[in-house]
Amino acid sequence: MKVNGHRLRQRLNECESVKAVLSAKFTDAKSKFPDEEKAALTTIASQFEACDIRIARLQDIQARYNLHVTVTVHGQTFSLREAVARLGGAGRLEKMWRSIATPSRDRYSYGASDTRDPNQLVSRPTMEADEALEYLKRASRFASDLRSAIANANTIEIDVRDLPGITFDVSTLD
Repeated sequence: MKVNGHRLRQRLNECESVKAVLSAKFTDAKSKFPDEEKAALTTIASQFEACDIRIARLQDIQARYNLHVTVTVHGQTFSLREAVARLGGAGRLEKMWRSIATPSRDRYSYGASDTRDPNQLVSRPTMEADEALEYLKRASRFASDLRSAIANANTIEIDVRDLPGITFDVSTLD
């Protein structure tokens, strides 16, 4: 069975949708009127359990896929799993540098340029916006390149049987 990251995510989404429907059907089937036809709770529960097992197995394959596939960003090579984990921090760092490079002024307070009293203590920026802009560019480039590498890595197609440690029959996932 050949998969890529996008296909795995799609199958997981499909299974999670089916599981949500089965959960709703189970709740609805807890009671019925004499003239209603509803599936037996045990039937729905069996379908729910099978769906849950399928999701767990797909997640297992996804985790192994993410550890198997590697990306290289700015000369650093690491697993797709690590790339995904680092993306959140890279985006937050980019946002932090953006806040320094483009300071917003509180419209209800006075800035340092609004006062001339030499006796007033005023805090000063620890870094100039132009210098912060250079750090922002680097952080932004890294985050962008990381996103691109993740997107490209998720297109790599591999046979599930080539992943180490699969202990179940993958044909049941088709």
